[in-house]
Amino acid sequence: MESGTEFEQTVEDIIVASVNLQGNVDRVHVLQWIRKLYQSLAEKQGNRQMVLDYAKYLKLALEEIHGRQITRSYGLFERKPPKGKLPPLSVTLGESLFTKYVDLAAYGDITPIVCQKTADGEGVIMVEKDPSGMISTYMAIQSRQQN
Repeated sequence: MESGTEFEQTVEDIIVASVNLQGNVDRVHVLQWIRKLYQSLAEKQGNRQMVLDYAKYLKLALEEIHGRQITRSYGLFERKPPKGKLPPLSVTLGESLFTKYVDLAAYGDITPIVCQKTADGEGVIMVEKDPSGMISTYMAIQSRQQN
């Protein structure tokens, strides 16, 4: 399915789901986010996938609100979208988490202690140490494309 079509369908789903919000401020924030996403596409500020990620996350958040019978938005979308260029969703979510939970380890670029890839480049294991001294280990495996 083409991203533009998927994006438009996701926005339609967001609008339908936002009807369940009781607060006018919450509905306004949803509309502001939709406008920001369309603006980002029009101005080519971000790639289509990044904008689609935001839209899908907003849809998921609104569906969660409806499923739990909550009548207010929360998290990332309880505020206006940022001015200027949208950062990747992962950055925005990370900043949101670290603002809310100040006891989490510091975030940002971390120089890996160990970074080992498999011979075919499909897998990677990485050990990192953040500024507070916390050690994290990551393992990722990329699935092979089937032809």
